[in-house]
Amino acid sequence: MNGSSVTPIDPRAEHLDELTALYETRIGDVYSFVYRRCGGSVGLTEDITQETFLAAARRFNEQGQIVGIGWLYEVARRRLIDHWRTTARKERRLRILAGGHSTELTTDFTDSVVSSERLLEALATIPDSQRAALVLRYLDGYTTKQVAELLGRSLKATESVLARARQNVISQYREQDYG
Repeated sequence: MNGSSVTPIDPRAEHLDELTALYETRIGDVYSFVYRRCGGSVGLTEDITQETFLAAARRFNEQGQIVGIGWLYEVARRRLIDHWRTTARKERRLRILAGGHSTELTTDFTDSVVSSERLLEALATIPDSQRAALVLRYLDGYTTKQVAELLGRSLKATESVLARARQNVISQYREQDYG
C-alpha cells in the first residue's frame, strides 16, 4: 500500500440510529417498569434502568442485534433480582452479627383494598428482600416456588419472607391512615 490507512466500516454503525431510537422510545417504559417494582426508589430505578440499557448496548456491540421491549423488561427484572439477592445477603449477615431471629407472621394480604400510590409508599419502607418477594409473587405473578428459585431461597424461607412482607406492608399502609 501507499502508506494510507483504511478504516474498515463496521456494519453495525449504520444501525446505531436504531439503538438510539430504542433508548429514546423505551426509556420511559423501562423506568416505569422498574420504579413500580422497587418501591419507588428513584436512585435504584435510575441505576437499574441504566444497567438495562448498557446491557442492550453491549448486546448490540457484540452481536449486532437491536433488542425489543420484552428483552429490556427481562434484563431489568433480572437486575432487580440480583440487587435484591445482594441486599438480602447483607441483611442476613447483619442479622446474624446482631444475633437477631426472625418470627413468622401471617395475614391475608390479598384481602386488603389498596391504592397504588399508598402501596408504593408502603413498599418503599420494607426491606429489599421482602419487597422483591412481594413484587415477584403479586405483581409479576410467579408462584411461591418460582419466587424461591429466583431469589435463591428455600420454599419455607420464601413463605416466611412473604408472610413478614405482607404484614409489614399492611402495617405501613395502616400507619398512613392513622399516621
